[in-house]
Amino acid sequence: MPVPFSRELSFTNVSTDAMSGNDVLIMETLLKRSPLILNSSLNVNGLFDESDATAVSAFQSGTPGLSPATGVFDNATASALLGCCMQDGYEDDGTSARSLGMLYKIVVPLPSANRSVETSATLFDADNNAIMSFVVRTHGNREGGSMPWPDYGDGDYGTNALSSNGNTPTGLMYVDLNSPEPTDYEAEYG
Repeated sequence: MPVPFSRELSFTNVSTDAMSGNDVLIMETLLKRSPLILNSSLNVNGLFDESDATAVSAFQSGTPGLSPATGVFDNATASALLGCCMQDGYEDDGTSARSLGMLYKIVVPLPSANRSVETSATLFDADNNAIMSFVVRTHGNREGGSMPWPDYGDGDYGTNALSSNGNTPTGLMYVDLNSPEPTDYEAEYG
């Protein structure tokens, strides 16, 4: 199974035996991004239930090379789902930091699904004027994990924040560049 998945997922009618966990939650989140599942009643709850099996079947039916549609989230289905839906599609909409009640905004674009890259981030003032650009290294978890980070190695992609140990989130988040650190941090880092 491709990272971040480690097992096949399937539905059982016995609720005490239902498969659950972060892998199920990741699968559900990615299925919700698929254009094949947009009008689904899929619940994103980390529990592989009947709605998950139905959504997996719909994804398998609509994806070339994944027939028959079994509703079992297997290796081929996981690979296809990661290929189609890993990018969250977030793009900066140009909203100013001021309109959000903030003084600054940082944009860190991710040019591909690979989360182990160097990219150029931009710091904007409250009115969306670029103050500075700087290089950042995003941090994904390598499949297999044999090399320490950062390892831009042999073409496999680092996973993103959907995995349990990749930590480059995408989307909009807040950071505070203005508040002083508590005094107990100053001695350690000051």
